[in-house]
Amino acid sequence: MKFHINRKEALSAARKAALAVPENSPIAEFTGILLEANENTGQVSFFGSDLRTAIRCEMQADVETGGGAIVNAQLLTGMLNLTSGDRVSVESLENGLLCLKCQNTQYTVATLKPDLLTKVKIPVPQNLVRLTGLTSLERFTTFAAAKKDPKQMLECVRLEITPNSIQAAACDSHRLIETREKAESGGSLEFLLPAKSLRVLAGLVEDTEIIYLGIQDHSAIFFRPGLYFTSRIVEVPYLDVEALLATPGKYRALAASKDFRQAVETVTTVIDGYSSLHLRFTPDKKILLSCDGPSGITANTQLETGVLNAMPEDTSFYYNASDFAQGIRLLEGMLALSISQDGILIAANGSEKYMLIPRRPVKRPDKSKKDDSLEGKKTAAKKKTSKAKKTTAKAA
Repeated sequence: MKFHINRKEALSAARKAALAVPENSPIAEFTGILLEANENTGQVSFFGSDLRTAIRCEMQADVETGGGAIVNAQLLTGMLNLTSGDRVSVESLENGLLCLKCQNTQYTVATLKPDLLTKVKIPVPQNLVRLTGLTSLERFTTFAAAKKDPKQMLECVRLEITPNSIQAAACDSHRLIETREKAESGGSLEFLLPAKSLRVLAGLVEDTEIIYLGIQDHSAIFFRPGLYFTSRIVEVPYLDVEALLATPGKYRALAASKDFRQAVETVTTVIDGYSSLHLRFTPDKKILLSCDGPSGITANTQLETGVLNAMPEDTSFYYNASDFAQGIRLLEGMLALSISQDGILIAANGSEKYMLIPRRPVKRPDKSKKDDSLEGKKTAAKKKTSKAKKTTAKAA
């Protein structure tokens, strides 16, 4: 294998393929990127996979001799990044070595045989739909998916594509977000994509790019010219999102997203991991918000806005402060705020709906008592040590 290629384009392709490469694997081949060159088409590809996801980037190059080799992903991206110049030459040598040259710099590294990674194929889907706005879709959904959960579906984003719209939803059991946009997709698909895969995919494409999508062999395949991405899908039933978001609201209010977001940001400046946000709709048409912070710090503010159904004097609700702020931060336009009798909040703006389950105020650990206890233990330890010293001296 021998080819000459644009260095910056090769570095970009190697970095993208490396996103599918696991940091640690007992199988050495899966820590590398498969380089393949075709002398007939003049095409070079960079391929990385962990069996669940796979990324292949293709580009044109000056290919003298075709072939393939697996190069450690960190080594390959490092070499392409550290060299200078516009063109880089790559050549396979004897004994499984590979030489990479660029201007006055030359690297010689060991490679692995390509056989194992060449067996990992990206399926060719039968039916395709078109997508745009994938980075926005990721931004509105993956934050609300569970990081790790026994119910694998909660680690996923549900994608529902119709000929005229794209709908996505994510839930981690205490919050749920749904986003829906008009789109001319040209088909219909519904599946669960791991949120981790969607994050990787969003880092590979631009929001305005047209991406083609299909389902084949239990995998979702996304591609555009020069880039292929595939991920295993989760084939289990998902939550009934429509039923959950249809929870009737007993207390309702309207607020401009800019004003409401600013109010939320004002009170959440004091939060830590224990903080709750306290929310109340008053009979005098005000939305009251407050947050508790560490060391007895509190912050509160109010909005004089359109409260449609107020809460009784003895009614208010608490929510996880960071979760509340994270979801509200994404919503634009006029917000319809709806709270059920049990405190389930739904904030909607037409395109997005964010649902949050209430919580009880979390009792903070009493640091003073903890510190007193620790000080007491230290004092007791000092007394014990002092007594031991006196006993030893007396014995001597």
